[in-house]
Amino acid sequence: MVELLVVIVIVALMSSLVFLNLPDSKPDEVAVSDAVAARMRLANERAILNGLPLGVVMNQTGYRFLERRLGIWSAVTVGPLAGDHPWPEGALISLTLEGEKIDLSEQAEASALETVRPHLTFGPTGDMAPFRLIIDGRRGSRVIGMDSHGAIRILEGGGA
Repeated sequence: MVELLVVIVIVALMSSLVFLNLPDSKPDEVAVSDAVAARMRLANERAILNGLPLGVVMNQTGYRFLERRLGIWSAVTVGPLAGDHPWPEGALISLTLEGEKIDLSEQAEASALETVRPHLTFGPTGDMAPFRLIIDGRRGSRVIGMDSHGAIRILEGGGA
């Protein structure tokens, strides 16, 4: 009987250690900025390979990828670019496009994102306007943009 109690105590201690070491279930600006940069690179590659422009539209709650077919922008519905992608809770988002700050507060509802023109476009020839996207969250700021070679990457902010 004592052996069974010892086993139960050991299992309980191990479970508590695992629970205490689990990562935060809410994504932070580090994880989100890495995902945003990866999705933007994917959108750029997909636009080139498919020969169709893609775009991304943003507001203070999240972002969505759009594709242009027959002159109409519509939400991407298949694959890792599909759907609404939220920013970290409480993060402040700012976008500068070709040196001009873009007001992201106008797009209040994620459901309305598909009805607007994208903030950033990925052209079928790889063309793209220079941009800086800043995600300012609880663990600091991260800046996504184009480097001097035109590649999309994290420019500043190493996280915690």
